[in-house]
Amino acid sequence: MLDILIKNGNIIDRTGNAAFVGCVGVKNEKIMSANTDTEAT
Repeated sequence: MLDILIKNGNIIDRTGNAAFVGCVGVKNEKIMSANTDTEAT
């Protein structure tokens, strides 16, 4: 279970690629997932 779930955010991954809309999951102050699944729960 995640502590924080940020949905539909602009994700910039520092690769030089364009930002994309997705979700970021945080647990114990660490990013556990970042993906384009905007229906994440």
